[in-house]
Amino acid sequence: MSLSDTNKAKCYSSIVTISFPTQTVLLDMTNEVYANAESISTRTISGYTYIDEITFKVDALSSRRVRFYKRDKTQNYTYPNGNNSPIITLTSV
Repeated sequence: MSLSDTNKAKCYSSIVTISFPTQTVLLDMTNEVYANAESISTRTISGYTYIDEITFKVDALSSRRVRFYKRDKTQNYTYPNGNNSPIITLTSV
């Protein structure tokens, strides 16, 4: 409680990076993960810019929810579903 704002910003449990193919899924940009992202990577396809990677901090004793939307609603991306690799890749430091 007595830490300065600068030192409080250094307190987190993990830094999470999520990468995903923009041809398959799109990130819901209405949640706090997007608003408080540490970094965002984008890709331009046919003149439109899409987010394909996002990095954010997760505080100790907390969780974050990240929502994605399928580009093709008829597809089933449940893992594992005959596919040996997930659509979304998550790394944590």
